[in-house]
Amino acid sequence: MATESSYPLYPILFFISFVLVLIPLPWHLQAWNVGTCSFMLWTAVASLSWFVNSIVWKDNAINWAPVWCDITSRIIIATSVAIPASSLTITRRLYKISRVQTVMSSQKERRKELAIDLSICVGLPVFVMILYYFVQGHRFNILEQIGCFPVTVNTPPAYAFVWMWPLLLGTISMVYCIFTITAFLKRRREMSQFLNSSSQITFSRYFRLMVLAMMDTSFTIPLASLVIWLNTTQSEISPWKGLADVHWGFSRVEQIPAVLWRMERWNVVSLHLDRSLIIFCAVEFFVFFGFAEENRKNYARVYWTIMKRFGYYPKPKGSTFSNSSALRTPNLPVMSNQGGLKVLVNTDAKVEKRESFMSSIGDLSSSISVSTTYDERKDGKPHIETVTDSLPSSPDDIELPNLHNVPTTTNVSTQPPSRPARCASLGDDVV
Repeated sequence: MATESSYPLYPILFFISFVLVLIPLPWHLQAWNVGTCSFMLWTAVASLSWFVNSIVWKDNAINWAPVWCDITSRIIIATSVAIPASSLTITRRLYKISRVQTVMSSQKERRKELAIDLSICVGLPVFVMILYYFVQGHRFNILEQIGCFPVTVNTPPAYAFVWMWPLLLGTISMVYCIFTITAFLKRRREMSQFLNSSSQITFSRYFRLMVLAMMDTSFTIPLASLVIWLNTTQSEISPWKGLADVHWGFSRVEQIPAVLWRMERWNVVSLHLDRSLIIFCAVEFFVFFGFAEENRKNYARVYWTIMKRFGYYPKPKGSTFSNSSALRTPNLPVMSNQGGLKVLVNTDAKVEKRESFMSSIGDLSSSISVSTTYDERKDGKPHIETVTDSLPSSPDDIELPNLHNVPTTTNVSTQPPSRPARCASLGDDVV
C-alpha cells in the first residue's frame, strides 16, 4: 500500500493546529467566554484525532485500534456541529451586548447565560452524536491515508439528524451577525463608549470576535450546502425501512484502500475539505486572538518566568543607560585637599530601590543639599536640626570678617593636590 503524497504535511499541520489553538485558552477561561473556549477545545480535539489518524493509517487500512475508531468517528460527527454552534454562541453574545447597556447584569443572569451557552456548545453536539446512532450503517470505516471515518446511511432521517445542523446553525449565526452589525452602526458612539468603559470586553476584542464569527459563518453555510447537494445528487437516497434494516451487519468494519476511494472525485474533495477546515479554524482563531495585545503581555510574562530560573531578568523600563554601574553608585564621604583648603561633603543617603534612575538622582541631590543632625532634648525627645536652623534670622545678625587681619600675601601651595583618600571597603571609614 502506498503512502499519501502529502505525508508528513498533514500530521505536521494538525500538530501545529493543536498547539496554536490552545495557546490563548487559559486567558479566555479566566473571562468565562464559553463560545471562544468551546471553539478552541473542539478544534483542538479534532486536530489531535486527525493527527493520530494521519500517522497510524498513513499507508494501511488495518483495524489497529477499534475503540479509538469508535471515539474518533463520533468526534468527526460532533465537531461538524460543535464549531458552528460555538460561532452561534459568539454571535449571540455580541448581539446581546449591542442591545443592552451591561454585559452581565447580575449573578443570576450570568448563570443563566452560562447554562444556555453550554447547552449550545456541548449539549447540542452530544445530542447529534446520539441521533447519529439511528442512521449509522455499521461500526465505522477505515480509509487508507485518512484513518477512521463515520458511516451515515443516505436516508431521509440522516438529513434531519446529522447533515442539516451545520447549515441551520450557520444560518442563525448569519442572522445574528446582520442584526449585530445593524445595531452597532445605529449606536456606534454609544457602543464605543460602553465598550471602552467595560472591563469584560474591549472594542478590539468585540471587533475580532465579530470578524471571526462572520468568517466562520461565511464558510459554514456554503460548505454545509455542498454536503447536502452531494448527498442528494451524487448518491442514491435509500428509503427508511426501520432501525433493524439500517443496523444490519452493524459490527462490521470496512477497510477501504486509497486506490478505491480516490476513484470518486467528490470523495477526494469532501475528505480533504473535512481535514483542511479543522486546520483553517485553528489558524484563523490564533491569528485573531494569538497576537492580541493582552496575549502578547501574557507571552512576555511566561517567557520571563522561565528565563528567571536561568538567571536572566527583564531590563527595567526606566533604564536607558548602557552602563549599569551608574544605577547603583555607593554614597561615600569624599575628602579633598587642594591648596590647604579642606572640604568635607556629606553624601550619606539611604539607598532605596527605585523604579528609575531619575528618582535615585533626586534622592541623592536631596541628601547633599540638606544635612540633618539629631540630638536629645532635655525631655528625651529627639530634636532635628537642619542647616537652615543655624542661619541668622536677620541681615543685622551677620558678623562680617575683620579685613585688617587678612594677610597681604596669599600663600599658594606649590605642592600638587593630594590624592583623595581610598576607602578599604564599602563600610570602612576614610583614612
